[in-house]
Amino acid sequence: MAIRELWAQLCGWEAVSVLQSPSRGKVYRKADVLRCAATGNKYHIVNGTARLYDETDVSPFLARDYHLFKAAFDIAEEPSPEYAQAIKAYEMAKKLNTEFLFSHLHYDGAPGRNVLEIGVGNARLISRFADLGFNAFALDYFAFEMDRAYEAHVAAGGRSFERVAAPMSRLPFKDSSLDIVYMHAALHHSLPNDPREFRWSDPTNMKDSLKEIRRVLRPDGAFFLLGEGVYPDAIVDRYWEAACQKNDRVVYESWYTLSEYEAAFEQAGIFPTLWVDQENHRARVIHWLPDGQRCQTVHFEDGVTLDEYHRLLPAVVWEASVLPPWIKERPTLTLG
Repeated sequence: MAIRELWAQLCGWEAVSVLQSPSRGKVYRKADVLRCAATGNKYHIVNGTARLYDETDVSPFLARDYHLFKAAFDIAEEPSPEYAQAIKAYEMAKKLNTEFLFSHLHYDGAPGRNVLEIGVGNARLISRFADLGFNAFALDYFAFEMDRAYEAHVAAGGRSFERVAAPMSRLPFKDSSLDIVYMHAALHHSLPNDPREFRWSDPTNMKDSLKEIRRVLRPDGAFFLLGEGVYPDAIVDRYWEAACQKNDRVVYESWYTLSEYEAAFEQAGIFPTLWVDQENHRARVIHWLPDGQRCQTVHFEDGVTLDEYHRLLPAVVWEASVLPPWIKERPTLTLG
């Protein structure tokens, strides 16, 4: 045992099993403080959320967006009718995507498995993982919404879960420590660790986050990527990026074409176990083979909607190579 680790234990610091420091050092906890054994750096737990990041690692975009989100959250003003409709559509897609993957799938050994949701927002999805018995971790740099949602979930009798504030490009988790990494409409917000590498409309902005997911995911783990903002392949007007560049009061947003996502996956060396997105209420389901070959099991032109589970699930579960063996179709599902 290293001298610093022995000293930490003698001083009453308790080792933390899954988390690590931004410099990838072992982390110890005492009360509401985490300490890196390698560097001695301290990271505070505020309102139950571990703030496991160094300020120097936070992108200027992310720092700016924090203040924009926090101001909107504190004011809690009524959104415009158009924005309210967009929020409603987003929440519906998020709910349906989640039902598709988790209400009709069974996980062997859930109580002993670790699951991470990145970009949790209102924490409704990670709450469900926790209630299934997983060791559940929620990560979002914007912790204020996550904290409020956690309090409401626990007050209603839900199981607790761990909360972490950090950029998704520097996940404070140990190598091969997670069984599931789940994201919904979050990856396209990724930013490179080095701000000098940022380019507008460049899928390599996702590279660092994807490499981190590959690092923390176990070999038999599952990476579920849903609800991404996807431009058609023949995109001409990248309207989200244009809005961000023109108005510094608009949060950073960058969509990509499916081919651009695929290029980022290949560069990072990880492909989603399952990808689900939707267009005009029609679903598309994709998985990739180990060699990166794209396999679309449901196409937009099939006219299948996310709430038609009886048509979506068979297209996925018949592919034995798609899901890890510990994730199975629920036997109670009726296939029509």
